[in-house]
Amino acid sequence: TMSEREKTDKAPYGTWAKQGWLMAFTGKIIDYAAVAKRLGYYNQRYTIKAIGYDRNMMAFLEKELEAQGIRNIPLVEWGQGYMSMTKAISALEEMILTGTFQHDNNPLLNMSVANARVETDHTLNRRFTKKHSHGRIDPL
Repeated sequence: TMSEREKTDKAPYGTWAKQGWLMAFTGKIIDYAAVAKRLGYYNQRYTIKAIGYDRNMMAFLEKELEAQGIRNIPLVEWGQGYMSMTKAISALEEMILTGTFQHDNNPLLNMSVANARVETDHTLNRRFTKKHSHGRIDPL
């Protein structure tokens, strides 16, 4: 539950949920219908260029998006390994170095960036990892 995660992660998820920075669910499972509804809400108000997703459990969200008639959000499969992440890390670095990266001081993103480390393989491909960190990097 969220209160359990607040204790283990030492992060004020309840406060962030009240402030609108994250969706909170009761119990221990994700309400994919509620997630789909929220994505539909955002899709009506913003131009969503793409939503990157990890294959694990995505079928549940795709089913809910279809059931709610939300068909025009571009979904892009995005792995957690070196192949996907190397390009993303390079693009993020470029935006930071050129001053074009912007975010609204989202506390979850701030926490994730503080917790993330970059791991490099023998061919210099990179990916984010939380090795040697105690917190989550999921929003990143």
